[in-house]
Amino acid sequence: MFHNENRAHIAGVRGMSGAALFFVGLLIEYRYGLFPPGSGTLYVINQIMFLVAMVCICGMLWQMRGMNVGATAVSPASPSPFSPSAGRC
Repeated sequence: MFHNENRAHIAGVRGMSGAALFFVGLLIEYRYGLFPPGSGTLYVINQIMFLVAMVCICGMLWQMRGMNVGATAVSPASPSPFSPSAGRC
């Protein structure tokens, strides 16, 4: 249980860091007009920021796969509240 929560915490920090880095990269891109195709050192740094942000977000998704963090245990026999027959008698 603790191991799963620790993994979820690390994945969450990784995802939030990636999102923050992506947002900062977006602000820099629009502030300095670094739209593709571009050149220069700032353009390359900006593209590396986007790459690192996407790696962080994909790493978070990869680490969270199949963890069922925050999910309640539901037996497979009980119907889903979203199934078509949920409101019928």
